[in-house]
Amino acid sequence: LDLPAAPRRIEVYDNSHIMGTAAVGAFVVSGPNGFEKGQYRRFNIEGAKPGDDLGMMREVLGRRFARLLKEDPDREGAGWPDLVLIDGGQGQV
Repeated sequence: LDLPAAPRRIEVYDNSHIMGTAAVGAFVVSGPNGFEKGQYRRFNIEGAKPGDDLGMMREVLGRRFARLLKEDPDREGAGWPDLVLIDGGQGQV
């Protein structure tokens, strides 16, 4: 990726649903010592229309980063990712 330094925290996001129902989003975290399972999070999707993958990702990322801003508005803590990977097409990026 030609980054200036190796990322210390990587978050990988994906969404899932069953034919438009039971929608969930999740992210996994990788750090200097590998995957950090205690940092994984899952979100029940409530605001997006059934099957709206873009809306689901918008909701998940919005909730995640709104919480980060609330907990660490100065972005000084270790909870901020250096790299975010999104499983999806160009529209989700």
